[in-house]
Amino acid sequence: PLQAPQSYFDRASLEGNITDPDRLAFAAALLALDDGVGRVTEAVQSKELWNNTLIVFSSDNGGGAVEIERGWPTQSFNFPLRGGKHTIWEGGTRTIAAVSGGFVIPGSAK
Repeated sequence: PLQAPQSYFDRASLEGNITDPDRLAFAAALLALDDGVGRVTEAVQSKELWNNTLIVFSSDNGGGAVEIERGWPTQSFNFPLRGGKHTIWEGGTRTIAAVSGGFVIPGSAK
């Protein structure tokens, strides 16, 4: 289950005007993650290690299409890709990733 301190739920409902409880929990968890990554980034920069740091974020697989077919609640949406988690179609294997750090040249993303 998605979890976050109550303060993040409060922030998510105020900043995003989110009323659905599942989406609110997801937004709260993302806000907590974002703050945590920000603290790690600040700590690395304060130790002057940023230029020797590479932070990589990646997903393990697509959203839960099988869960949708079975009527289980999910907040994922893989369109226009076919399939999702637990499948071999693009919706289950194609994911996104992001990198940051001193090794990344600004403007070099494609």
